Amino acid sequence: MKKAWVHKRKNRAGWYVDWIVNRKRHQKKCPNKSLADKFASRIIQQLNTDVYVEPIKELWDKATSEYINYKKYVRGLTPASIRSIQSSLDHFKKINGPVKSSEIDQQHIHKLIEDRRKSAQNPTINKDLRNIRAFLNWLKKNRYNTKHFDWEMLKEDSKDAISLTAGQVSDLTAACWRVHVFDRWKKPTNFQWYIRILLAVTTGLRKEDIESLCISNIDFESGTVQTFSHKTRKHSSRRPLHSLVMPALSRYHALIPPGQKNLFSDKFTSDKWDRIRKAAGLPDLHFHHLRHAFASFVAQAGFSTSVAQHLLEHSTPNLTNRVYINVDRKFKDAVESIPIGQAIIDPDQSE
Repeated sequence: MKKAWVHKRKNRAGWYVDWIVNRKRHQKKCPNKSLADKFASRIIQQLNTDVYVEPIKELWDKATSEYINYKKYVRGLTPASIRSIQSSLDHFKKINGPVKSSEIDQQHIHKLIEDRRKSAQNPTINKDLRNIRAFLNWLKKNRYNTKHFDWEMLKEDSKDAISLTAGQVSDLTAACWRVHVFDRWKKPTNFQWYIRILLAVTTGLRKEDIESLCISNIDFESGTVQTFSHKTRKHSSRRPLHSLVMPALSRYHALIPPGQKNLFSDKFTSDKWDRIRKAAGLPDLHFHHLRHAFASFVAQAGFSTSVAQHLLEHSTPNLTNRVYINVDRKFKDAVESIPIGQAIIDPDQSE
């Protein structure tokens, strides 16, 4: 009889299930022993039978709880991602009821879309569909459901990308020096906000990723920065920095007190940001719009979407094209490239 065994690993969190197939050892990590025992029994059943195995009939609350624990403790998703998944599962349960895992079918998906359309927009519904699809794939992988599902995401309208002109960026950086911003020790922090905005416009980093930067993350010799995305949980070891930003960073670094590890001692607050953007004549500008501006500048310089996608750390180019890149100038350049110069006739001279 083929077996699977549950064990702990030294200095490692969680429980592990091991089994052997065709002389190859496999292993899976589980957040606790009860889930590991359950997974091991399922593996043993699959290893020792060649006939069709009925899907495991699990109650909705138990299946979703196990899935959330898997995403939280095994995959290490952020609290924001866990809340998004839980919200989508709650919408599914509210519309379809607490369906058993093995009884979920295509009609439940259709009912979810139909009901959500009454109160939500297509992008929000698509987010629910993505979360539910990942949940159903997990159910199939763990034999809680064996049905096949057809997925058609709803059509989303393209959003106008938020873009800034070079002049507006200059107004924004100049405004950093005109307003009064202080830290809790009443020391001016204008230089910090100036560097913060320069990094946002020239790297496309999210606000939380900029705020978490340490001085040790910046390599002044190579002109690169090591970053960590709190949203995607990905590290980037050598992200390039703009050559004109490096001298400003060096001057700022020379003023940092000894012993300070973080790049910024003054925390980002909406009150200070409001004063800066209003002084620049951009009262409706969000800090995240600087990330959009970065993508637009890269696209307008003639670089491909794949370059912008890589720098923005998007998993697919669709989001980069649909939301972040302002391609109006590209469309205009394409139209202007049509060679109709000889075909233009002055009506007054043609008579």
